[in-house]
Parts: sequence; structure tokens; C-alpha cells
Amino acid sequence: MLQGRQRYIQYLRGLLGGHLPAPGVVEGKITLGYGSPLPALILGERVPRFEIPLPTATVCDSFGHQRPAYRGLLGHAWARAMCRGWQPASPEILQSWFVDLAARIDVTHLPAGPVSAGHGFELCQQAWFALAVYSGGVAFERPAWTQLGHQVFETLLAAGQAGGRGTFMTAGMDDNLESWWHHELVLLHAATSYAAPRRDPRWQSFLQKSAEHHFAETQPDHASTQPWGIHAFLLFPHTISLADQMIHAAVVQGGGHPEAVSMLLFADALDCVERGEC
Repeated sequence: MLQGRQRYIQYLRGLLGGHLPAPGVVEGKITLGYGSPLPALILGERVPRFEIPLPTATVCDSFGHQRPAYRGLLGHAWARAMCRGWQPASPEILQSWFVDLAARIDVTHLPAGPVSAGHGFELCQQAWFALAVYSGGVAFERPAWTQLGHQVFETLLAAGQAGGRGTFMTAGMDDNLESWWHHELVLLHAATSYAAPRRDPRWQSFLQKSAEHHFAETQPDHASTQPWGIHAFLLFPHTISLADQMIHAAVVQGGGHPEAVSMLLFADALDCVERGEC
């Protein structure tokens, strides 16, 4: 087992190297390989040039599957790449993606108290829209976008604190545990990428409680073969070993190296760590 955060960072960079996801289309849907500028910049490699698709495009993984977080993950990866110096070929089209994402956020319908696990799909979608819009606001210097993203995450934190367990939702007897775990990890990844830079004691306390909860109660490789939330476990020495399971599952699922979604999640974790925010 790898020991220490720096060894994990080195290992993740090795996984990214030589296997950058390429932009692609599956059954008329664009893949998350379009997010390749972020891992390329992290590795110091040449960023591939491509035309930004219109925001009407549907986003999928390498297998053609659609998931609630994918559109937000792609937008967030693009925004973080811009913050690292990427100059997209069509900035006006890219900006229209963030306009579209902001329009999909509905703060008024986000619950202020404990949330049942049955709302996982909607909550994940809103959280990742919010992260993308927040990051897009930083990249394009649009304070209204960063404030909108901030509102969503403040609501998520309130819901998590109300539950008192280090989770964003509560599961009942009839809820599928693996589905609940999956949605919790997807939410945790977005929350860590948003909250770690802020150094807010409320968030730091919640992230620690959440990482400890998953370390004690969750089987991440049963919930997903994608490394959602991996950098949350790198925050704390006593939860860092959980990253082993997540890396192994991602590599096996990808047939020896991670597929596009896992690559972007690893890249996002590295981006966070290398900025000194984790």
C-alpha cells in the first residue's frame, strides 16, 4: 500500500501520463475526453486543440452512459484549465456553456434540512452544476456565477450539518445502500473541490467527518469504479488508505488504465492538491 499523500500524488501523475483522454463522440454524444486540457496542463504536456461543442450537446462517458454529474464535471474541468492558462479556440461558445449551466441551477428547490437518499440524483446534478458555475465565474471573472455556486454549496453544507453523520443525505430502510454511497461520494468530490480552497472551518470539519464516515461505513469500490471524492480522503492521514481501493477499481474498470471520467477526477484531485488547497 502506498504511504503518504505525496506518494499518492506521484502515483496519480503516473496514471495520467501517457493515457490522456481524447475528445470523442459516442452515439452522437460527446465524451468527457473533451476535458483533456486539464490533465494535459497538470502534466505539462501539449494541450490538444479542438472546437468546443455547442452546449446543446449531451455529455457521456467512454461507454456512452449519461450521469447527473457529467455535464458539470466537464464544465468544471474546462474552467480549471482556463485558470491554469488554457486558451480555448472558441471562448464565446465555452462561455455559453456556463450560461446554460447557471440556468439549470434552482436554489429555491434545494432542501434546507436533512435530505432523503431518494433525492441523490437531483442533488448530485445541482452540486456539479454549481461547481462548474463557481469555477466558471472565477475563470471568466463573473462574480454573479461564483455567488450562485456559493449559494448551492452553503445549502448543501446546511443539509449535511443537519444530518449530523458526515453525509449529505440520510438513508431509510428502503433505500439502496450502493446507490446512496455512490451519490454521497459524487457530492463529496464536488464539495471538496469547492471547499478545500476556502479554508472555512465549517467545511473542514464537515469534510473530515464525511471522510471518516466513508472510511468506517462505505465500500467505495462497491458504490462506483470511478474515484469520486478521492481527494477528500487525501486530506486526512487516517483515511488516506481508502484511496487504494478507489485507484484499483478505476484501473481495473479501464482495462489497465483509467477511462476518461476517472482521469478527469484524478486530474481534478491533483489540481486541488497542487494549488496547496488540500
